[in-house]
Amino acid sequence: MDYKLSVLAIWVTSGVSGCIGAAISTYVISRFKETAKIDSITKNISEVLDQKYLIKNKEESAKIDAITKEIDKVLEHQKSITIATETIKSNVDLSNWLNKENRALRREKIEQLYLKIEESLLARTEYLYPSDHEGDELEQIKETEEKYKIYLKLHNEIKMIIQLYFNVDSVLDSELNKLEMNYNKTTSFSQKYLLKEKYEPKPAAESRALQNEYFEISKSIIDYLINSMRNELIES
Repeated sequence: MDYKLSVLAIWVTSGVSGCIGAAISTYVISRFKETAKIDSITKNISEVLDQKYLIKNKEESAKIDAITKEIDKVLEHQKSITIATETIKSNVDLSNWLNKENRALRREKIEQLYLKIEESLLARTEYLYPSDHEGDELEQIKETEEKYKIYLKLHNEIKMIIQLYFNVDSVLDSELNKLEMNYNKTTSFSQKYLLKEKYEPKPAAESRALQNEYFEISKSIIDYLINSMRNELIES
């Protein structure tokens, strides 16, 4: 009897153990499946999150790039404005400097021309009315030629200064023409009576007329110079 009970107990115990083992196996398998599902879901969620992150990151990068481009445009525009401003400032400074230089040069030429006219008046008088000659005719001719060279040099310098610096608007064309005509008449008159003055004085009326004409031309130019200098001083 005892033996049967023992066998029965062992059988029952084995059956229970088998059931428990099967249950545990089933539970473990089920847990593995659930874990696999969870891992799969987690992986899917991670992939979705990664995709959203990448999309978001790309969107943010695109926004940053767009903002950067706008900033670059603004900086480039500002650079252009700065360059333009500096260029304008430089041009203004250069213009002011050139204006000052031009004014300084003009004033210098006004004074120079004024003095040249004064010198020319004296040289022309000496050429037209030479002093008494003690030497022969050859010495007389030589002396007159030297005075003529001085008169000619001053005459050409006066014309050059007027044409280069004071006749932009042709305001002195008339005076230049008169000056040239008077020069031609003066030299012709002087050459005509060069060898005769020892024996025959130069016609006083003709000589005086040439001299007065030259005085009038010189006065007109000098008046122009005086007005020009006055305007320069007023505008400075």
